[in-house]
Amino acid sequence: MKPFFPVFVVALLATTPHFVGYTNAATNQNIPTRNFTFAQVPNLKADERLIPVSLPSEAEIILKGNQSKSGQIKAIDRQNLSIQRNGNSISIPLSQIVNVKFDNQGLVYGSDGRQFIRGERVLLPRSWEKIPLNAFILKDPIKGQAEVRLGPPVVDRTRLESIESIAKTNTYVVDEMRFNLADKTMTIIVTPY
Repeated sequence: MKPFFPVFVVALLATTPHFVGYTNAATNQNIPTRNFTFAQVPNLKADERLIPVSLPSEAEIILKGNQSKSGQIKAIDRQNLSIQRNGNSISIPLSQIVNVKFDNQGLVYGSDGRQFIRGERVLLPRSWEKIPLNAFILKDPIKGQAEVRLGPPVVDRTRLESIESIAKTNTYVVDEMRFNLADKTMTIIVTPY
């Protein structure tokens, strides 16, 4: 029995690469994959969620010095907000913006893709404050569909669960945005429809 054991170990070691190769080949064949949000968004922590929000088609950008511009928001980054009006694009430094307000009668695409015009509100507006600028992701500028990465310390777990629960049956529509460049955050006022 003693000679059997070393022979068995050698045989096992000799065939292991074959089994590993077979296992790798088998696991790489026709396995359906799903897109997981955690894998798609960099820096998404386990206690954070992506909450879909919709921007109405028409925004009024209130600037310092009592000026304003209007148009459809096309991009937001850490320094600028870009709008489009009559085929022309305009980039506005965030440092010049007092706030951004959206038309109550503007066209909105819900998170499910349906179009609607905001009308009478069923639920009261909510304020999400101190959201990092990079936590707002404009996914489809044409339809105004975006996502906001929320989690502690911006909102606690209980509030996040409530926000997620409402998002399952309603569309959060952005009413107003304010930017705080000193701490690189924004405040978003949303209303569920």
